[in-house]
Amino acid sequence: MARPTVTLKYNHPTSGATERTLAVNAVRTIDDPDEFELFPGIQHQYLNGALEEQIKGFRRVITIDFGVLQNIFDRFAVLYFLLDPERTIDYSPGILGESDIAVALENPGGFANEWMGGMSLGKRYVLRLREKNIRQIFPTSIMEGEPEI
Repeated sequence: MARPTVTLKYNHPTSGATERTLAVNAVRTIDDPDEFELFPGIQHQYLNGALEEQIKGFRRVITIDFGVLQNIFDRFAVLYFLLDPERTIDYSPGILGESDIAVALENPGGFANEWMGGMSLGKRYVLRLREKNIRQIFPTSIMEGEPEI
């Protein structure tokens, strides 16, 4: 079975619009609602003890595990992807067929790869991203043979 791929789309500082497709170990939250952030996610507690939730929408928190990137150009692609504020991703073979998902960094304060086994050649990259857009419904598609909801 082929590994899924993620296409990183970003603006390179010298060459402009750039795309790089990388095979990944796993992608979380694009196809399944695994992790999301409620917006604004406010809960009101009234004097009589009643609770009311005020939820206008949500955004997905996407985790991409690239595994070990041995190619230096793949590592530079991840770096320039992180530096561009107008970054988007495509995911394949996603069941939802989404492309150009605008994302922001979950932690814009910094990023560090992991050295597998303490080896500098075993640099593992795991990115946590937040979807920029607020949604009211999870993106869905009706697959053949499934009843419509």
